[in-house]
Amino acid sequence: MRRSVRRAIASAALAACLLVLLSTNAAGQGQACAPAVVDEFLRQQAVVEWTVYCPTYLPADLTISRVDGSMDPGGGLFIVTLTSPAGAELVITQGAGASIFHRRAPDGSAEEPAGDAAYGDLAGKLYTSEPAAVIAYDDAGFGHAIQSSGIGVEALLQIAAGTRPVSEAAPAPQAVPATGTGFGVSQHATRAVVALAALGVALVGAASVSLSVLTPRRRRGGSSGGGGSRRTGSGRRRPSPAC
Repeated sequence: MRRSVRRAIASAALAACLLVLLSTNAAGQGQACAPAVVDEFLRQQAVVEWTVYCPTYLPADLTISRVDGSMDPGGGLFIVTLTSPAGAELVITQGAGASIFHRRAPDGSAEEPAGDAAYGDLAGKLYTSEPAAVIAYDDAGFGHAIQSSGIGVEALLQIAAGTRPVSEAAPAPQAVPATGTGFGVSQHATRAVVALAALGVALVGAASVSLSVLTPRRRRGGSSGGGGSRRTGSGRRRPSPAC
């Protein structure tokens, strides 16, 4: 009986562990990045001292088509271009080189921002003329910009707001596509379903064990009482008559 109870407790503990492991990410570099760009942004952070921001949200059909970079001037500059089969384009620019982050109107004058916009935990500005962009500067003066074509301002704002420093551990959900067709897959939803399934199996097992412990077993007939048996002359046993 004690062994069965211990098994029930162990099953419940295992379910709790699976729930925690499957519903959260372990801390570590790269977990802030969407899968399509994680390797590239880890590479960038490894060669510069300033903070590289990485998108946690990306439309599902965007993939890296080009990467440009230089360690000059002033600490490095990276430009990552992502494109989709439908022709949408997202350009993520980060680093030194102030002129590249200045927006110009068609007449050459400085473009006025349409409003404020979040770039992760940085305060940025939204520019709505094509290509639309969100631009921000960190405390060290390095620029961070995302500009888009064929994606839409709402999706651009969501991508910019979802950026995080590469060094921070954060979930990396697959996005619902903002371009093209099809459905994105949420890693959070997948983890939750698997975790709940594991928890359910473990709890059912624990309940079954508990019921088996609490349900009394039938006693086998013995030599005493009316439920025994006796030998016949042929040596076979036959049930004793009921009292």
